[in-house]
Formats: sequence, structure tokens, C-alpha cells
Amino acid sequence: MESLTLFNKVYTVAFRLTGQEASASDLALAALTVTAKECGWKPWKPVPPEMPQAGIKEVYRLFLTQSWPGKAPQPSSWALSVSGRKEVLQAALLTLKPLERATVVWRYVTGFKIAELVPIAGEAERDLYCYLSRALRELSCRLQLAG
Repeated sequence: MESLTLFNKVYTVAFRLTGQEASASDLALAALTVTAKECGWKPWKPVPPEMPQAGIKEVYRLFLTQSWPGKAPQPSSWALSVSGRKEVLQAALLTLKPLERATVVWRYVTGFKIAELVPIAGEAERDLYCYLSRALRELSCRLQLAG
């Protein structure tokens, strides 16, 4: 895997969480900086196989523990102000509270198990499932309103 491919994978998750290109770029870069240091990776070396998953997990850790532009939920009416299928889904995601948004993206965008989010989020697994369930109900309602 090349460095650009790695960045794009991590950036995609960061964008789903923040909804803002600049914020997602900053978040992805911060996550990869930490991950590269932990893995001992340098940009001129081949990307270690554990790096993409470690970088994505670091995005979640940074998103949940620090303040980022785009972290605060948008008003629920905001999801109705966009058109296009991907845009409507992204807008609906951004109306969720940060931890609810993180559980949805964690499970359905990255495909990770909720149990793996426990040490990052600092919440019990059953509570994370409650956040996920609530988030899916809210998303369903907002997407039905959007048509």
C-alpha cells in the first residue's frame, strides 16, 4: 500500500465523522502522525500492514477525546437542506451526537466490531450498542423525512 492510499483510507473515515474536508484532513494527518510514530514508520518506507487499521482507530480516539470542527451535531433540519443520496446520508450522520455518529461509522463504514470501540470510547459495550441503536433509529427517521 502506498502512502496516498493510506491517507485516503484514514481521511474517508475522518470525513464521515466531521463532514468537513479541512477538519477531516487535519484529523487524518494527526492520526497518521501518532500512528506512524507508534509503528516506527517513515513515509519513504513501505506501509506496514497494521497501519491502516491503527490509523483509523486513532482517528476515532482523537475525534472522541478532542475538539474538532464538525464534531458538534448539526440541527436535524440540516439533513433536509441537501440533495443527492450520499450527501443526504452524510448530512443525516452529522446531526447525530459525536459518540452516536462514531458508533455508526465504526460499525457500518469501517466494519469493526463494537467491542473493539470500548477501550477507545471508554464506554461499556452494552452502552455503545444503545448509542448505535438510538443512532440508527434517528438516522432512519431523518432519512425518511428527506425522502
